[in-house]
Amino acid sequence: MQKRIQIPDYPRYAFARQRAYRLLCELEIDRLPVDPWKVVEALPNVHICKWTVLRDNCGDTDPLFINKEGADAKTQHLRGRADYLVVYDDRVENYQRIRWTIAHEIGHIVLGHLISFDATALYRGSLTEAEYKVLEREADTFAVNLLAPMTIINRLPSVQTKSDFMELCDLSGEASENCMEELRLLKSGKKIPFPVKEEDILHRQFFRFINKFNGTEMPSLKYDDLEIDEAFDDYIDCDYWDFTLMAIRKWKLEKELYSALEGSLALYDCEDMVVFVKDAGKVEFVVKNEDIILETLQRYSDSCIKRVSVYVAKMRKKAIGQQIK
Repeated sequence: MQKRIQIPDYPRYAFARQRAYRLLCELEIDRLPVDPWKVVEALPNVHICKWTVLRDNCGDTDPLFINKEGADAKTQHLRGRADYLVVYDDRVENYQRIRWTIAHEIGHIVLGHLISFDATALYRGSLTEAEYKVLEREADTFAVNLLAPMTIINRLPSVQTKSDFMELCDLSGEASENCMEELRLLKSGKKIPFPVKEEDILHRQFFRFINKFNGTEMPSLKYDDLEIDEAFDDYIDCDYWDFTLMAIRKWKLEKELYSALEGSLALYDCEDMVVFVKDAGKVEFVVKNEDIILETLQRYSDSCIKRVSVYVAKMRKKAIGQQIK
């Protein structure tokens, strides 16, 4: 018989946050609110079912004892398989509460609560009160950072009240209070620091959302407005270029280089990137600082770019005419 792994004495808050962030990164989620149903759909071994549907089709009047235990949802690890079944009580009328419940159940799965410990780890009868609370708090921390990732919320200064969380993240009042407490602890410095790698990736993914929400979007060149040599027809927009410019300014502290690149357009193809700048007088300066651009791309944008070419932007006549109007 496989020896049972001991349930931790205290909740692994940093671990739960990291796993929530990692899942958001893997699914390339880049905006709020996060849809937990879509998260489930993206997990090939996780299946979700309404309690009333399961009740009507399995011949059991109270499958998984949802009624008896007054639970909003239950998750079952299907024995002999790597699959999980999440059953939620669809009679609950509060949609936001169900969203939270599903995120909480995803947390139990992702954190390994059903396989790292006993097969019955989530059945309260087999747990001490202390063990049950540890697992529940871990799942709650996961749910908070899946539906309202604090590293993103912390970059939205106007999100401060319970109502703000309810509106932005589509949460219930109770869930929003949990988020506010998490944010308070983060700002107070009492929480263990976030995992840097996942935080950087999330910041990159949510960068456009953050700027749009904060009203800090900077005007930049657009592909359709430029006369671009046909040699670059196979090149595509660099989605993380604005994030890279922010990293050059704020994290690399290369303000002069940022100024030269501000509002530029970047296209890439495999390991090659071309950058179109607004000021012809800045082309040579940007070329001389190619190493800084490459280092920033690799470190903060997880990019495989190895060569950067710089050109002055040439506006299409139509675009110029439209601007004059």
